This record gives sequence, structure tokens and C-alpha cells, in this order.
Amino acid sequence: MAKKQTDEVALDFSEVKPFEALSEEPLYKCRVDKLENGTARSSGADVSNLELVIVSPEEVQGVETIIGSDGKARVGDFMEDAEGKPIMVKAAGRRLFRTYTLESRALPFLHEFIKAADPTKELGKDFIYRPAEYVGLEVGVRIKNEAYEEQVRARVHRIVAAPSS
Repeated sequence: MAKKQTDEVALDFSEVKPFEALSEEPLYKCRVDKLENGTARSSGADVSNLELVIVSPEEVQGVETIIGSDGKARVGDFMEDAEGKPIMVKAAGRRLFRTYTLESRALPFLHEFIKAADPTKELGKDFIYRPAEYVGLEVGVRIKNEAYEEQVRARVHRIVAAPSS
């Protein structure tokens, strides 16, 4: 049965807070949750959209988001309580995103992902890329926090073979 679309919906945002920025220090073990080919809205280029779910660590030390007088965010220091103890934030279950352009000059980024997800793949001249083959596989991810308007986002920086633990 299809869900009825309505023009308005009552939502409770009273308990919602923005995501805290994640620490850039650990190597995050992630599972490929979604990988689909598509078209970039801005350029019309062929792309592959990757969605990862953090498996571990369960928690990491949070990173401050500082909002400047111009309303723009920047990355601050690690979060600590009044006693100087680290303030931990949930990492497991968070989602990370990466878009790969499928043009030849950008293929080194997709190559890095494929070799991390499945080191047995032979990436030669006539390689057939099937995104569905990678869903469920695990990789290691290094992130960089990126300020964007009034928030800080964790962006996939590097992808390597998944850690064994």
C-alpha cells in the first residue's frame, strides 16, 4: 500500500541536535551500505555514489564546531568537559558519503576504493565495474572534517583495506 503524500506533517524537533564532528584520528571500519551509478546534478557527468556506515569504533572524542560572527562554521578543538575529560560521541551507525566521477582523470579515486574493498580485483583495460558487488564489503576510512556554512561534516578522505579488528 502506497503511503499518502500530504502538504504538511507535524514533526517534533525539540530533542534534535546537530551531529557532532568526528575525530579525524582513528581509522574507521565501515561497511558499504549503498553504491549506485548515476548522473551528477550539477555537471551531468557519470558518477558512482557511495554510502558507508561506520561499524567501529563505537565512540570517538567529539570535535567542537565553532560558529563565527559571519554564521560560518569552523572546526575547533577536541571536546572536553569542565574537568578536562574527553566528551565522547557515537560514531558507529553514522553514515559517510563519497561520490566518484567516472571520467578517466578521476579514476584513481575509484581505483583506491575498489582495491581497498576487494584487493583480488584485477583492474585492467577492460574492467567491468558492477557497483552491487561491493555492497556489504568493509573498508577502512580516514576522514577530514570540512566546514560547510553553519555545520562541520565528516568527509571521506582516504579509503584503505578494512582493519582486522
